Amino acid sequence: MKVGLICNPIAGVGIFLGTKGTDNVQLAWEKISEGLDPPVYKIINRTLCQLKSLKRPIQFFTTFNINKVLQSCNFSLPFEVCYSMPNHSTSQNTIEAVQIFVEKKVDLIIFFGGDGTASDVAKTAPYIPIIGIPSGVKIFSAGFLHTPDDLLQILQNWPLPVKKELLVDLDEKLYEKGKIVPKYTVEATLPVNPRIQLGKISYGESDELVYERIAERINEDKMLSNKSILVGAGSTFYKIFEFLNLEKTLLGIDYYVNGELRIKDLDPSKFDNLEIDELWVTPIGRQGHLIGRGNRQISPEILKKIGLKNLKVFSTPEKSKDLEKLYIDTQDSEVDLLFKGFVQVIIGYYESVLKKVE
Repeated sequence: MKVGLICNPIAGVGIFLGTKGTDNVQLAWEKISEGLDPPVYKIINRTLCQLKSLKRPIQFFTTFNINKVLQSCNFSLPFEVCYSMPNHSTSQNTIEAVQIFVEKKVDLIIFFGGDGTASDVAKTAPYIPIIGIPSGVKIFSAGFLHTPDDLLQILQNWPLPVKKELLVDLDEKLYEKGKIVPKYTVEATLPVNPRIQLGKISYGESDELVYERIAERINEDKMLSNKSILVGAGSTFYKIFEFLNLEKTLLGIDYYVNGELRIKDLDPSKFDNLEIDELWVTPIGRQGHLIGRGNRQISPEILKKIGLKNLKVFSTPEKSKDLEKLYIDTQDSEVDLLFKGFVQVIIGYYESVLKKVE
């Protein structure tokens, strides 16, 4: 089996820029030049270290920047560096590296990045199966693993059935109007497996009454009173908080104390000194992710202090019924385990369902 490994070296830097993605390449590289350690390399190390127990022959082809990580984790499987990723690389370099993977006739391409990286890889290698290791800020597309720890089983059981599916990304124009709507980008060849997430979908305006009923529940139970609460991203909360007459950022994490907005759109530097009683999240439609998609500003250390008992989950009935399970990907395997179990999901006025978190 031949596998291509590639990463977007600035994936996830948008978390530290206060942006909802890493579309501003120049700004991202400036942040790294100021001393930021690129977060993607920790994810690569975590992912590849587990492959030491792989029990099948695989030839890896990779880029020079990943080679450094392979050496640091004493990667023992055979690999060939076939592309020298330059400093301050761009999406064009991703495309050039993938073109070499195509020439090498790889069976699978594994990439570390987000939705933009997924589109670059897929349009260059439309007929080769691709798998994403979630490393970006927002991840709407199908084809990403629920957690990097799933890769070992995927490779162990390869080949898998594949399907053609359109990848998605955030529609920036509609986001500016206060709506989170995925837009289709390019068709990709994706493996089919329960460990690989589906693409995000949006739900219609028919949920307006649900948002209002959940807001009534929050008011009647005084859920915001006498507490310090982090409220996660998403259109579900955006709509609910409209009915609460409270400001809410669409793709940001906001901090409320006793029912008042204290800090809007937090970046990672502002979490450490906060008193946090609860974290409110909503699952991503069709994917089911609670933590690790769109809220990576919250570090595993902060999440460890919060714990499962202080997690509140909100959803609409339509979104909830499409989700058999919910998922956590904190970037820390030990912290992930703290959130495994069952949670009540509030889906209306004194209506809730029980969902399993994996």
